Amino acid sequence: MASAFDAHPDEIYVLLTSRMIREGYELPASCVAEDSYKKWDDNWLGTKVGGLDVLKRTLEILTDEIYLDDIRGALHWNEVIKAVEKGIKTITRVYRSKQLPKNIEITIEELRQSFVRAKKRYVLIYVLAPRQWYGERNDSTEFSPRLIEEAIRHGQEIASDPDLWVWPPR
Repeated sequence: MASAFDAHPDEIYVLLTSRMIREGYELPASCVAEDSYKKWDDNWLGTKVGGLDVLKRTLEILTDEIYLDDIRGALHWNEVIKAVEKGIKTITRVYRSKQLPKNIEITIEELRQSFVRAKKRYVLIYVLAPRQWYGERNDSTEFSPRLIEEAIRHGQEIASDPDLWVWPPR
């Protein structure tokens, strides 16, 4: 997601292909489908799950963590920047028409410049995601024309109703 900020956008739309449902005013801890561990010990070798199953599950969890951390990081920076700007407005209001003390002016400017150097600025972020799984546990290797058509229709439904978006909370 960091590369999206390099273009200096006013808004970023994050379109996820995996199911995600917001939990109140927070993003979920994980978007990976829960797995039943009953299937791990059901054959003569002691498991129905092979190495490829473990690899797929590992990749699923890793990619989930990466994009959730990216989104959370961007939202966190937005909150930090909003809080700083709110504090600056409060300080300015306290002094009203009087000149701000030089040390406060310098501190405010240094703070704003630190955001510039860190390439951090407030950007509206919208996150859209399906609200249901498609196929067996949303398997990315299942290319059923019926499932693809259902997913497209569902995506259109989500996109047309901001109340169904994951972020921002409404």
